[in-house]
Amino acid sequence: IRDRAKATGEAIVVPLDKRNGTAVLELSNATNAAITVAATYRNINGSVASTTSYNLPAYSTIHVVADSILSTVLGSVSLDGSAASSVIAVGVHYSRDAAAELQNAYALFGREAKGTQYRSSYNTFLGQSCDLILVNSTSSDVTSFVTMTRYDGSIVANAEMVTTPANGVTNYDLCSKDTADRYGSVVVESSVADSITGAVVRHGAGESYQFATELQRFDHLSICGISPFC
Repeated sequence: IRDRAKATGEAIVVPLDKRNGTAVLELSNATNAAITVAATYRNINGSVASTTSYNLPAYSTIHVVADSILSTVLGSVSLDGSAASSVIAVGVHYSRDAAAELQNAYALFGREAKGTQYRSSYNTFLGQSCDLILVNSTSSDVTSFVTMTRYDGSIVANAEMVTTPANGVTNYDLCSKDTADRYGSVVVESSVADSITGAVVRHGAGESYQFATELQRFDHLSICGISPFC
């Protein structure tokens, strides 16, 4: 099991995306005892949409449709379990076609904000588009710097500044920065440690599919060639 899917008792945040359909929070208790999970739903600008708590029996799972909770198409939910190694949370996002049949789905795990340097990838082949979703789990605005490097080493975006509001979400259009039939790496560096989580969400032509590649930490590597903080 990867770290992102391990049960935790620490505060975690789950991005929620209802741009193309329905956003559902799947919340599980991985322990053999009942727990309580405090939940704060927030809109894209960080404003509180709802606060509640969920009582989960041992080894149970609940599903919460977030569409009517959020007043914006992007948002998040912060979760804090009452016991160590207890909570697994996933935001599952569904799109349906005109006949209301399932078109595609993708998931983002709840994660604790850790580190300052992260990486993922982008791809514009087959008419794909992609965007970078950043979630700020702190009570102050956070500036991040985004660098895109094409497979041939060309710098497509050089430490472009992106500000994510306090407790809010930022959606940054990555693939529009490059031309068709290209791919490469994405590096994100946050100005504040332990503040940001996120993912690159890829969209097939005509929203024929969606999937996410979550930002992975690589603080142990140096990116001083592009970092404004070195």
